[in-house]
Amino acid sequence: MASLQGAERSFRSEESFKDLTATPDVDPSGGSSHGNEGASLAPSGAYDSHVLVEHQQGSLTMFVSHQWLGHQHPDVAGEQMDVLRSSLENLIQTVTMEETVLMQFTGVRSKFPKPADLKKAFIWMDWFSILQVVAAHDEAAKLQAARDAELVIRSIPLFVAASDVFLALVPAMNAAADPTAKQLAHDHGAGYNRVAQERRDAAVWVSTAAQRQSMVTRSWLELWCHLLSTQSEFPITVAYGSKHLQFAMPMQWVNNFVHEGTFTVGADRHECCQVVRKALDDKLDRLLLEKKKEQYRFCLAKCQQIAGLPILSRSLNCFMTDFHFESKKSLQQQKGIGPMACAALSGDAQLLVQLLEQKAILETSSLLISEIDMWPGQTPVHFAASAGEAAGGVLAELLRLRADANGTRFGARSCLALCRSPLAVELLVQYWGDVNRTSALVGAAPLCELVCRAANVATVAKLIEHKADVNQLGSGAGMPPLSWLAVNLSNPYCTEVAQLLLQSRADINCRVQMGGIFRFLEDFEAICASDLAAASRSGRCLVFGSVREGRVHWRQLFQQRVFHRISDFLPVPKLTLIVPWTWQDMRALADGNSGGCA
Repeated sequence: MASLQGAERSFRSEESFKDLTATPDVDPSGGSSHGNEGASLAPSGAYDSHVLVEHQQGSLTMFVSHQWLGHQHPDVAGEQMDVLRSSLENLIQTVTMEETVLMQFTGVRSKFPKPADLKKAFIWMDWFSILQVVAAHDEAAKLQAARDAELVIRSIPLFVAASDVFLALVPAMNAAADPTAKQLAHDHGAGYNRVAQERRDAAVWVSTAAQRQSMVTRSWLELWCHLLSTQSEFPITVAYGSKHLQFAMPMQWVNNFVHEGTFTVGADRHECCQVVRKALDDKLDRLLLEKKKEQYRFCLAKCQQIAGLPILSRSLNCFMTDFHFESKKSLQQQKGIGPMACAALSGDAQLLVQLLEQKAILETSSLLISEIDMWPGQTPVHFAASAGEAAGGVLAELLRLRADANGTRFGARSCLALCRSPLAVELLVQYWGDVNRTSALVGAAPLCELVCRAANVATVAKLIEHKADVNQLGSGAGMPPLSWLAVNLSNPYCTEVAQLLLQSRADINCRVQMGGIFRFLEDFEAICASDLAAASRSGRCLVFGSVREGRVHWRQLFQQRVFHRISDFLPVPKLTLIVPWTWQDMRALADGNSGGCA
């Protein structure tokens, strides 16, 4: 990265960052700006004034991925910078990371830095750390700056890999702050992707006042670079506001790809796919070197889809070579990502019959790989159902070969719970998929998991059409679909799905009824913190609250492995938002007042 001519610059998160965002004296065009937070320092001027510094090897670095809210500037009014600055202050001063009961049971530990380390961290943000073309004064300098920026953009995977924290800055903003952005928002609808001037997919969605901004379903280029980097085990942190941060769940973005975004410049789609493909090739080489066969097979099977390339049809011998099945006997693998799972993930329906003729196991059982949203016991049918419309042929072929449509042979969740298209629901029901069968682990019905996993309205409607119970509590967690919907803050379909559930006679007064291990954990926490009011006054972290008080507090148990909320760690007096919806919000929605998902 030394050849990037000063591009690997970052700034301190505590003092220099305040100087850079609050009191800039040079704007990107080289002029002065007094009191305008939206006008940022040109990287060259900031570097000369020692606000930007060379990155030091081994220093803690935070990569900030942000929205572009203006036509010529990412943050014309400085609103995003205010949120980022306040978020960092809150993280440094007040955040307390505590391991949950589930994390203690599974042995998984958070890799999020401690507040003392964050205080000394560097921040990498493209608008400041990359030389901008608009900062040049003559044509030759602009051309050179454009070439440098092009080189830097192609090196985004390296910058992400060199960072220890990935922060997505996605507060809900109004496009009206910039006249050009307002016109673009009008032309393209409620949201649109805008390619930055340095020709990369910034995956920008301009929010209107009525639409909540949600990064984690928008397929950011940087986000996929993080997944494919050496630092993929570090959590993705999403900042919705200065006091509202959460860890992103893999299920929110693992099936959303960069090439599916909307581009104002068509050529950028191919360029961004090239960047992702290069990062993916490096990831595959690294996984082979580290002998992580399960992750390697998953990435190779999804390679074409991730990079936006056509489905690749392989011969049997080519398949065995590519996926490292040493012999035909190895095709009979039962645990992990076996041959049928690889074929299902890659979308190769013709290969399924050939593998079955070689006595490959039809229903293998996956292992836990949480960073790619893979849970124990998933079968090839699960993978095909979660791949959307594109995998309709694979799913139909698996079911024709008599694969279990319920996916419960190994105690896994129902295949219907992972559907991402109405076609998948229809196929599974045709082959006797049970629309009300609960999962073994959480005890949730397919409809509950669908709404929690941000399934689109058409998919949810198709399941309800086939008589899914809109008030089913299930066992274990004992939550109705409306409560599951309230869990996932980033669900872009939350309002429409809530309206659909209410129109289908979902009971907004239905209360949670825990059972099994969940009831035990709730009672155990009640013993440890019997005086909730005293705990709140002292500012201690509450892992559980009383679910009978009308809010869905139990989900805090899963803040790292399932729901990943940083905000739950903040002292209670500092943070009032616990879940995106309260029962009062749902009542207002039922009365016809769309209150959004705030």
